[in-house]
Amino acid sequence: MTQDELATIGGVSRPRVSRYETQADTPTFPFMRRVREEALRRGLAFSGDWFFEHPAARLGDAASDEGTGQ
Repeated sequence: MTQDELATIGGVSRPRVSRYETQADTPTFPFMRRVREEALRRGLAFSGDWFFEHPAARLGDAASDEGTGQ
């Protein structure tokens, strides 16, 4: 999903989405609620933790899962 698409779904500007990604700003509850609603509408799993965990942690988890076949 592009920043423009996420901004439209979340009801914010594209620069604000960019600030969320760089951790220069924190997503608001209404933004997260709209993203969650859209994810559920699309049948996608959603975890609010995605907005708060460090991206490197996800990469480390994915790398360790590859070795275990999970």
